[in-house]
Amino acid sequence: MEQNNQQVSQKPPLPIKTKIAAWIMIIFGILTILGSLYSLLLLFIYTEGVSYGVRTWVSDAFLSFFDFLSKLFPILSYSITWSFLRIILFFIYALVFFILVPISILKRRKMAQKFAIIGILLSLPSLFYGFYAKYYRNNIPPISLGDFLYPSILLILLLLDRKNFWKIAS
Repeated sequence: MEQNNQQVSQKPPLPIKTKIAAWIMIIFGILTILGSLYSLLLLFIYTEGVSYGVRTWVSDAFLSFFDFLSKLFPILSYSITWSFLRIILFFIYALVFFILVPISILKRRKMAQKFAIIGILLSLPSLFYGFYAKYYRNNIPPISLGDFLYPSILLILLLLDRKNFWKIAS
């Protein structure tokens, strides 16, 4: 009888592709958050310009998005407050989409996988802009084709195991 209860209470394992995608997202999230904290520290030390220390595809996408906004509204590129706000938003984006959501995936939350896919899809247009506009930017290092590799792999891994994940998730 005891063995019967143990067998009923055990959950089937998560699909391996989903686990890999979640752990990769957590690693990139940690690196991105460390980079934003480093940038915030540099902003307080050197007020002229901010260097982005740890670069990942997440940070490249976010920097491209803010570079695009700076092109639309040139006054934004001269403001220290804008730099501070950009780093804080960058930190929140990385925390939510690349730390909390993958942890929720590992805890088998159904909506977490949708949020992970949304977070990756939000970064892709910015990467395309960054790759396209790399010749016109002054302060941001260029984005390479390799930066498209990581989000594409994560997206494929999450989409391939979508049906299996939804069967297992609570």
